[in-house]
Amino acid sequence: MKKSVNKKLPVILALSAVAVVIAAVCIVGVLMTQKDYDTVKDNENSSKAASSQKAPQSSASSDSAYAAIKVTNGFNDESFDPVFYTKRLYELKYQFGIDAFDSVSDLSVSAVVQLAFCHIYYDSLTEMPDEKNMLFRQVLPESISEKITELFGKNNVDVSKSDLYNKDSGLVEMWQPKLGAMVYANVSCDKTGDGQYTLTATFFKEEDKTQKDSTVIGVFEKQGDGYIIKSMKTQ
Repeated sequence: MKKSVNKKLPVILALSAVAVVIAAVCIVGVLMTQKDYDTVKDNENSSKAASSQKAPQSSASSDSAYAAIKVTNGFNDESFDPVFYTKRLYELKYQFGIDAFDSVSDLSVSAVVQLAFCHIYYDSLTEMPDEKNMLFRQVLPESISEKITELFGKNNVDVSKSDLYNKDSGLVEMWQPKLGAMVYANVSCDKTGDGQYTLTATFFKEEDKTQKDSTVIGVFEKQGDGYIIKSMKTQ
């Protein structure tokens, strides 16, 4: 009887091993079918794609005792929104690591392309929603170029030189970053020319605004229905 069991033992062990392998393959298969990312391909009009996915703008009143972004010098010109463009300075400084520039040509092509890519979908990157799934986006280079012009004005940025450009597909491709953030700042705004405004924004690390982080100055100029950023520097 023992000899019979001993002869069958290798067979039993082999069958058990096969069963374990099959179970493992099934589990992997199930996990692979449960995607934790979405692919979004936008080859149509970029403005239409953006209009359905813009994050709502949060309000920050300069008259309140406390505001996350507070205008401190009594600026009152409805044609320019200093709170909104303070967030643009925050994006450049803190989310893209840009301290200063006099022209968009001073900046990394890849950084400019990524900034424009994100702005196709969101007016304010600090108000980007926290998506449940990761988003892999693809857009036409022409859409990126249009957005760069909208953000910085006339330029010679070659989108195909960006790290995000895929030569094989002819598209600009990117995993959408998570850039939603609270911005704490006191800002003064001055009209420094016809359709030109200078923002001086002091950013703070915390809500109580006791610890200054940096002061950034940006010059914005009217172009079309919005304002481009002409230059920026960090004091």
